[in-house]
Amino acid sequence: MGKTPETSLRKEYQMRMNVKGRKSIIVTMPYVVVEREARKYNLEVEEFLKEFQAVATFNSFEGIHYSFERVVDVKDRGMSGMQEETTP
Repeated sequence: MGKTPETSLRKEYQMRMNVKGRKSIIVTMPYVVVEREARKYNLEVEEFLKEFQAVATFNSFEGIHYSFERVVDVKDRGMSGMQEETTP
């Protein structure tokens, strides 16, 4: 593992299968991360979870980066809003 800046926080989480046969893994996200993001938008955590989605960026560097984006249409959220993974 590479060196992390001294200001970085680190916590380990167990990974688990989402649904057998589906190509996705569930990893718990620290509550404090979501809470901090919700505060940026003046939202309670529950509201933030309804209005935003986590976005994983990967494949062009080592590791993975998660960010949050507002869901344009909440009913498009979920499986219908997922982009299919592609391999180069």
